[in-house]
Amino acid sequence: MNLPNKLTTSRFAITAVFVLVLLLEWQWATTVACALFFIGGLTDIADGIIARRRGLKTDFGILMDPLADKVMVCAGFIVLVGMSAHTHDFIDPLPVISSIPSWLQIPGQD
Repeated sequence: MNLPNKLTTSRFAITAVFVLVLLLEWQWATTVACALFFIGGLTDIADGIIARRRGLKTDFGILMDPLADKVMVCAGFIVLVGMSAHTHDFIDPLPVISSIPSWLQIPGQD
């Protein structure tokens, strides 16, 4: 297995750790998860550059590189959609709006 393929497969592991870190109830979880996502993006850039410059294009890389990208991005979206800012103690709760202007109300929703 060549270096670009190793970087591609490492992105799957980085994605798993990224998801686990985001699911932790830890103050710095989002910061560490952001750094992991950034590292995953750098491995994507690096494996493409290395594969092109050294002529290491393989069928495995052609198939798995886009798959690893999509798994990483979709996992990020799914976990971030499921997160709630109210579950973290260090984030101030959103202010309660007592009355919504009539032009913002949904018809039939009293």
